[in-house]
Amino acid sequence: VGLQYLNFEAQKISKSKRWGIFCHNLPKAGLPVDYWRFYLSCLIPETADTDFKWSEFKERINGELISNFANLVHRTLSIVFNHLGGRVNIPEGKSLSAADKEFIKKIGIKAALVDELLEKIELRAGLREIMNLAGAGNKYFDYNSPWRLVEEDKKGAEKVLYICCFLCETLALLLRSYLPDTAAAIWDQLGLGQGMDDPARWARLKSPSFEHGYNVKKPRILFQKIDDKILKELREKTSRID
Repeated sequence: VGLQYLNFEAQKISKSKRWGIFCHNLPKAGLPVDYWRFYLSCLIPETADTDFKWSEFKERINGELISNFANLVHRTLSIVFNHLGGRVNIPEGKSLSAADKEFIKKIGIKAALVDELLEKIELRAGLREIMNLAGAGNKYFDYNSPWRLVEEDKKGAEKVLYICCFLCETLALLLRSYLPDTAAAIWDQLGLGQGMDDPARWARLKSPSFEHGYNVKKPRILFQKIDDKILKELREKTSRID
């Protein structure tokens, strides 16, 4: 695969001019590596030059990674942990509505598409589809309002939250190629043990099937938002020439 150039704020990266982000500074920047992995995966110059922009870094982290993806995971697991004792079991097939079945089918379709994109080494497009699937999960979550159902229809809440946990499991597997630390953290919080390395799990993604319940651990925040103060510190630390 031929790649183009990654520029910095509309100019070529130059060590002599102290213009750019220099990789030897990243471990000392105080930001977990998956922040960088995410944004740089969004920027891979696969077919044309791309541009690292600090303003876009902040927007993508806070918007796509946190408000979309991490928010879905955290609020799903929080309701399961706080209102259902941390346990959701496989729902009965007859309890699934047409909308539930359609959403589960969509999970499989998106997983198959990501798999195809990864095979073609279209990494940016693959990550975009993962984020789109998380967005669809947020819409499903909001439409079904499990925070309300836990008081009015506990069985209904369990069904919705099980499907959302299943989605979180799927997203963890899909995201593993991009953000391995984050994927492992989600897997652990879902109480899934060591099975992440099982090739059969990846093979089943394209034909979703419910095979186990979830014993959710106390949810932990996956990412902290980037504010202007943090952004300023990152700019200073990563552009240093020692």
